[in-house]
Amino acid sequence: MLFALFSCILLLAATVHSAPAKDIFITNTCDGWVEKYSDCTARVQSVDGCTTAIVNFTNTSSAQCHGINFLWTQPANNLTMILETWLTKEHHAYKINLDNYSLMEGVKKVYQLINNKEIDVTTHTSILTLNSDSNYQVIVTFESLSGSTASAIGIRYEAVSS
Repeated sequence: MLFALFSCILLLAATVHSAPAKDIFITNTCDGWVEKYSDCTARVQSVDGCTTAIVNFTNTSSAQCHGINFLWTQPANNLTMILETWLTKEHHAYKINLDNYSLMEGVKKVYQLINNKEIDVTTHTSILTLNSDSNYQVIVTFESLSGSTASAIGIRYEAVSS
């Protein structure tokens, strides 16, 4: 009996010791979270210390909206959003027209991920248009201004068929 108990403890210790460790100080990428106010309006945020927050809107009710209003609260560093629309399931190309004026106050750069390449799409025009990729998604990263005192950045866009 004692031998069986000792063997179980030894097996448990070996299993715990051999499991891969996730060091939260090595990676600063985290999942952001969304607090919905309605299907088409929400607040997006991440935990403190996170340098890149990722929010995936795949298969959500937000994908049915033609227009979206997000409030990125406590913006720090980068926010990556994986966006889909009602056209994604139809495998139909579309465009996202971002209200660039609301972004320019707190965003330094905007990047779009297309075919695994990050492309700088930063512009100072009133509308920033992003085309869907081959997966009928728009993956966009917002880089906040360093030292920004903004407590929130408005992210507004309209999805239109191409």
